[in-house]
Amino acid sequence: MSDLEARYGFRRQLGQLTDQQLVSRLNAEVGNRGSGQARMSFLSCLRDGLLRRDVDSSAIDCKRGRGLNVSQRVRLLGEVLVIDR
Repeated sequence: MSDLEARYGFRRQLGQLTDQQLVSRLNAEVGNRGSGQARMSFLSCLRDGLLRRDVDSSAIDCKRGRGLNVSQRVRLLGEVLVIDR
């Protein structure tokens, strides 16, 4: 756990959400162009939360690393995130 995760409690907060609430938090990041350390830590915890729940996030996984592409809204179909068109 990073210092930022410990300080802000991202993992704990996100872990208490339902799957749909987690997707809503993800969609709230669409259009946010911020790039600070706290935001990156938050997005990392969000991605880890999806993986822990066995949600397939491959539609928005960055191809270059561990991040998420938050440029488009998504919805949850069963256990799969799909781009919401």
